[in-house]
Amino acid sequence: MVILTKAQKKIPKSRNRWTFKEDESLRELYKRHGPKWSLIAKSHKTRSAKQCRERWLNHLNDCVTKTPFTNEEKVKICYMHQEFGAHWSKISKHLHGRSPLSIKNLWNNRERTETRNINKMAINFLLN
Repeated sequence: MVILTKAQKKIPKSRNRWTFKEDESLRELYKRHGPKWSLIAKSHKTRSAKQCRERWLNHLNDCVTKTPFTNEEKVKICYMHQEFGAHWSKISKHLHGRSPLSIKNLWNNRERTETRNINKMAINFLLN
């Protein structure tokens, strides 16, 4: 007889992209239950509480601004990064409507671009 652990008994949660139907279901469950993520996940069945919470906070919540960052916001993020470091939640409290994830993604993209530019300059310097 095989004995399964508690983790093995769990229904595997989806790692696929969220579908429109799943988003609608999450919106409806959030209206009904509020931010009770464990309860929502039980009703949702295919997603964990963490997945539901992150989807809501970063994508579905109407309070989240999805427009491109303004130059003023980018400058503010640079100054706040000097003050708070990579504490994206603290920074997001000063940028109303921006999620910590969107701020982190903007910062990491900026860093990656700067690194590429520095590498290109170094290669050009060495080759010339």
